[in-house]
Amino acid sequence: AGEAGAVPRRTFEFALSYVELYNEDLLDLLHENDNQSGGEEDTAITQSKPLLVREDAERGVHIQGVTEVSVTSYAHAARALAAGEKRRHVAATQLNRYSSRSHTILKLIIISRPVEGEDEDCYGGA
Repeated sequence: AGEAGAVPRRTFEFALSYVELYNEDLLDLLHENDNQSGGEEDTAITQSKPLLVREDAERGVHIQGVTEVSVTSYAHAARALAAGEKRRHVAATQLNRYSSRSHTILKLIIISRPVEGEDEDCYGGA
């Protein structure tokens, strides 16, 4: 048993998804193009149809089939977001040269687990 008031050590995993709502469709901004030629990154969204919002007892409300990218650092997350930004729908307007034509949803997933071998009940409970 751990000391009263001690906080158990935990491991953390992080992932993110990034979607665009454009013309009433949800598009996966982190979806990789399977046909990349190995040259400069192809930023085209290659999915065959828009994503669907679903609800079930286990996951609650979620976007079916969305890409979730595991990230290990701030820099890794920033690179993923920058790649997603390149895939967004933008066009010039009279007031803004790079006006967004959409809304985006960024979901950060944080998974926390106790370190293996650590006592989960370190709070002095019974």
